[in-house]
Amino acid sequence: MKNFVLCLGFIFVACTNINNKKDYNFIKGLNAYENGNKVEALKEYKIAYSKGIRKPYLLKEMAYVYIEFGDLEKARNLYIEILEKEPENEEVLHNLLEIFYEIKDIKNIEKYSKNILNKNSDLYIKSQFNLAYIKNDYNLAREILENMFLIKRNDTLGISCNKYFLNQIKTIYKNRENDKLLEILEILYNNNKDKQDLIGYYSSVLVEKNQFNKAEEILMKEVLERDDIGDILVDLADVYHQNNEQEKLKNIMKILENQSITYNMNKYILLKNKIK
Repeated sequence: MKNFVLCLGFIFVACTNINNKKDYNFIKGLNAYENGNKVEALKEYKIAYSKGIRKPYLLKEMAYVYIEFGDLEKARNLYIEILEKEPENEEVLHNLLEIFYEIKDIKNIEKYSKNILNKNSDLYIKSQFNLAYIKNDYNLAREILENMFLIKRNDTLGISCNKYFLNQIKTIYKNRENDKLLEILEILYNNNKDKQDLIGYYSSVLVEKNQFNKAEEILMKEVLERDDIGDILVDLADVYHQNNEQEKLKNIMKILENQSITYNMNKYILLKNKIK
């Protein structure tokens, strides 16, 4: 799954106020989940549900476990059940919309995004971006994305730069000549702690824009800060190759060939073919 919100932190606070007899199985389920036993956790949650507990704290946890087991239909039904009582619950709306993005359910994305009160919120804007993307309206998707990044330029973005979001960006910006793309990637780079999926793509766009020094800078920073540097070194070697820095290229290739560093073999073979 892409980007679902788990609410265990809230749950442990809530547990101080629940009815111990009715919620005994729910607490057992929480303990089982914390100990890594998701099957047992779901079993206890279902017992609590069968006893008539319909509180959001139980339904959320059940739904999340179903998501982890890949049963999106049951998770969806539980989230919808919560929204019948709390139609503006943003955490639930977020997770429900993630399910609809996953299955490309345009009708329900349109329906439930209307429940989001703040139409300037990240949640609402993201829903409209995903809706445009699923409809293959890439012009509108680009417009929404660019406006969102313009608004959030000076803030920490509430966006996770995961593989799915990065693939969306790659799709709507097939023509990398768009100047906004580089601006968006720079903002993502500066505002996301987990850059693993972003670095290679960002550096390749910089190279296409002949910003070799900037590409080298961000890749070298990753080399110094990370343990798994194999793919980064391959990207760095490509930068040196395209900028005709033969001495630096030679040194990186020696490291890749002579040391026990793991990397994506396909990327490495493509690089070797380029520099023949």
